[in-house]
Amino acid sequence: MRLVVTAVALVLFAGIALADEFNATVTKVEGNNVTFYRTKKGEKGEAMTLPLAADAKIAKGMAKGKGKKGKVEVGDPIEGGAKSETFTKIGETGLRARITTDDDNKKITQLLVLPAGKKKKMKDAE
Repeated sequence: MRLVVTAVALVLFAGIALADEFNATVTKVEGNNVTFYRTKKGEKGEAMTLPLAADAKIAKGMAKGKGKKGKVEVGDPIEGGAKSETFTKIGETGLRARITTDDDNKKITQLLVLPAGKKKKMKDAE
């Protein structure tokens, strides 16, 4: 009986925690829509566009720690949000960011702009 209760609880909790958080390169922001591609270990994913949630947190991200165990913390808010110059004048290489989506992965709930880092040659997704 305990096994059944535990299994049901695991399924329920797994269903609740579907929000996603990942590193990305933002290439364009038009209105409320953010176009980006995921980045992971030098690999470039395919381009995606998601809208910002009405209450999305848009701020500078501050890296804490090094390597895989490094975390990104929320820094100062970006004045003007998605309409700020940070997003209206994105260069050719894009903006490094940490994106968090809602439970359905259909809206961006948090967008943290990361400081420019070492340039890595990205490998295109195939």
